[in-house]
Amino acid sequence: FSARVSIRLRDGRVYTHQQDLPKAGAGTSIEEQKQLVIEKFLREAGAVLGGEQAEKICQQVLELEKLSSVKELLEELK
Repeated sequence: FSARVSIRLRDGRVYTHQQDLPKAGAGTSIEEQKQLVIEKFLREAGAVLGGEQAEKICQQVLELEKLSSVKELLEELK
C-alpha cells in the first residue's frame, strides 16, 4: 500500500512526499528490514537515552543470546 503526506506551512509552502512501497515491505530483504529497525531504534531511543546508551542497548539486544542473564539488559534500561 502507498501513502502520501502533504504539509502546508504558514507561509503557504507545501511539502509533499509519497511512499509507494513500505520501506520494510515485500521485496525488502531480512537484512535490510533489520537495518531499518536498528536505525529507527537508534534515532528514537537516542533522542531520549543519548546515542551512546541507545547503541549499547541495541548491541545487547542484537546479541541477546550471548548475555549470561537478561538482568544485564534490564540494568541498562533503568
